[in-house]
Amino acid sequence: MSETISERRTCPKLVRFSPTELALVDDRARASGRPVACYIRETALGGKPKARHATLSHTIVHELAKFATRLGELARATGERQLPEAAMCKLLADEALDLIRRID
Repeated sequence: MSETISERRTCPKLVRFSPTELALVDDRARASGRPVACYIRETALGGKPKARHATLSHTIVHELAKFATRLGELARATGERQLPEAAMCKLLADEALDLIRRID
């Protein structure tokens, strides 16, 4: 019973999970790179989404970028105030940005 390209999904169905089951479904969906609803639908229809191990998720890279941005702000602030920690802050900010560039 495969869906045709023009067929729209208009029939909702409530599904209940225990907290433990939902955590497992969330983990598996995240590992396959799919939204939870897509993962549930695909597996219910016989699909077997594979886990993606080779790449970091967009969310992790985004969080790392936010962290690097904050480090850069700290480096600028310590440099403007000529604090002794300025050089270390700049080094850490540069290293974080280099790491993110290698991931992306």
